[in-house]
Order: sequence, then structure tokens, then C-alpha cells
Amino acid sequence: MTAATRSYEVADIARQLGVSPTDLPAQICELIRTSHLEHRPIEGRERDALILRVIRELEKPLEVAGEHRLPRWEMGWGENLDAFIASGYDFAALVPKFVRPGEPVRIQGEYIQPISTGFDVDYIRILVTWLYARYFDQTSEIHEFGCGTSQNLIPAAQLYPGRPLFGYDWAKPSQGIIDLLAEHRGINIKGQVFDMFRPDPSVKLAPGAGVITIGSLEQLGTKIDPFLDFLIERRPAVVANMDSFNELYDPEHLPDALALRYDRKRGYLEGWVSKLRALEAKGVIEFLDQRRGYGNIFHEGHGYVVWRVV
Repeated sequence: MTAATRSYEVADIARQLGVSPTDLPAQICELIRTSHLEHRPIEGRERDALILRVIRELEKPLEVAGEHRLPRWEMGWGENLDAFIASGYDFAALVPKFVRPGEPVRIQGEYIQPISTGFDVDYIRILVTWLYARYFDQTSEIHEFGCGTSQNLIPAAQLYPGRPLFGYDWAKPSQGIIDLLAEHRGINIKGQVFDMFRPDPSVKLAPGAGVITIGSLEQLGTKIDPFLDFLIERRPAVVANMDSFNELYDPEHLPDALALRYDRKRGYLEGWVSKLRALEAKGVIEFLDQRRGYGNIFHEGHGYVVWRVV
């Protein structure tokens, strides 16, 4: 028997974020109510079949993350740039082409089947908007490194109209999108080509600036020190990283054990949270939040950590 369909409500999302429903700002509650979050749990033989799908994927040769993939991102963001222009500058055209509507997903270690094709985009928008509302309210400006199509800077522009936004990415089409957002959508945003493997020392942050990364750290693999050092030297008021943090997996839980294997086979981010914890022990930084997240069937690409330089 197929499990019953239900939708995440405000109380459900608050619990997933580790807060009380009364801690959620009104705009987050309204976003939850207007999002398409209908889903059903994946259980029994259906869950077994999904796990077998993951195992079979792990048996294949998988492309490894890293610097050599820049042409792939140039092509991908170029497709979004073309779609953005063709759509008449519709924000919906900024959703990356690798997003697969209707696919099963995982939330905090468990699989669910979305009913709406908009579930993935809606749920991630809630997470991103929550981070901005919770931790960036007092920031003087917001910088996203590895911004891609800049879709994740749109919630910041909507929450804080007129606040200076900056988007950095190593793929040039990303900057083309940013120019169009400024020209045709009236967003106070500037862009710059930026390689997180080799941070540009000329990039400065204003006092009180906030920094966010969403899904971009994974490409660094174990080469995290140059960018982490870059951030600490600039002393932003707050840093929020949303990514695949395999230190947060439970290796005794089957979906997590498979996610850990997947991340390591793909050469994704390794050691970011551990390095931050070591810096916290030395009094260099302070953790503000840490949360298991959301992802596809292979791993949780949207866990988050929030911290600041002491």
C-alpha cells in the first residue's frame, strides 16, 4: 500500500530547522504556505528499489569534481543565460538544468517522493530565504561565492531591497546573468569572475558584510585551505555555507553510508566542518548553527553551517 500524501506545514519546517514555529519570520511562514511541498514517504520495497538504484550508480565510473570541470560549468551557466534572455528575464529560467523535477529526494537522511514538480525548487528557496532572514538581517552587503545563475541571490534581493549584492563565479556566463539582473530587473548587484581554488586577493569586503556559499564548495574536494583562509582574512560579519558536509552523516545509517561513498567517489568536499571545528577550538571562529539538510537520492547537498570570525 502506498503511503498517504501530505504536505509540510510551518511546524514541520520549523522542526527541520531546529527552531520553534514562533521563531520563523512572517515572510518565511508565508513562503511555506504558498510553496508546493506535497510528498509521501518512500518505504518498504520501494525504498529497497531506490537503495539498489543508488548502489548500482556507485558501481559505475563517476565524474570527479575539480578544476577540470570548468568547461562543464561554462556550458551549463551559458544555457541558463540564453534561457534567461529568451524568457524575457524570468527568474524561473535561472533554475539550473541539472535540477530534475519529480525525482525522489532525501530530507535529513530519509527518502520521500515529491508530488509536485516544484517541490525541489520551493524547498531549497525556503532554506536559502531562512538563512538570509535569520543571519543576514544586519549585514551591510551580501557576497555569494560560486553564485552560478545567481538564483540564490534573488531571495536576498527580495528580503532586502536595495542592499548591495555581489556574485562571484569562475564561469563567465554567470557574470552575464548578473549584468542582466541589474539592467532588466533593477537589482543592486555586481558580478566578478572568481576562482575559489585561487582566490583573488584584490576582492575586498566592506565592514559588516555577509558571505554565503551554496553548493559551490563541493567542487573544492580537499583543496579547501586557500578559500577558507581568504574568508577568515576578510572577517565577514557572518558566513553561511550550504553544501554536502559528509562529517554530518551517520555511517551506521544506510542512506548516509551510501551518501558518504558517493561524495568520496565524486571527489566532493572533504573536511570543511572538521576544519571549522578545529578553528573554533583555537578561538578563531564561532559556530552559530549546523543542520542536516536536503538533497537528492545520492547525497545531501543542502546541509548548512553558519559561523563568524571571532
